[in-house]
Amino acid sequence: MNASEAMLNLNASREILPQPGPTRLPKNAVKEAHRLRLIRAMATVVAKAGYVSVSVADIVKEAKVSRRTFYELYKNKEDCFLDLIKLGSDALLGQLEQSHLHNQLNEATLGEFIKNYLQLLSSEQDFARCILIETFAAGQRAIELRYEITSNISQLMI
Repeated sequence: MNASEAMLNLNASREILPQPGPTRLPKNAVKEAHRLRLIRAMATVVAKAGYVSVSVADIVKEAKVSRRTFYELYKNKEDCFLDLIKLGSDALLGQLEQSHLHNQLNEATLGEFIKNYLQLLSSEQDFARCILIETFAAGQRAIELRYEITSNISQLMI
């Protein structure tokens, strides 16, 4: 998935996704809709209560999907959280790359880059809390992913 698709998917998760129950959508579309519901729910509940306090039950309740659906998509809470961080960071990096694409980096454009970064984080506050704060509570894999994302962002500034 490229960065623009990631941003569209992150934004689509705000839209009304298929309601529980029978649907005429293709199976893969339903699966992706459930994935996006779970990711958005993960961001919401973790931002409210913190990663350590959140259970799979909290996530599925917020997402309005079954526990079975959760485990069809994810092995555990950590896998869902990592998917949230990956999808959100792909979207964030994609937007930053687009804003940086035509600019030669200098003092003025660096200021614009940082402003864009902060605006993107403020537009997705639940995600921002997850990536900036809660990754440290989520364990080593999340911390390594956060480091990778931070490195990718810093590479855009060079």
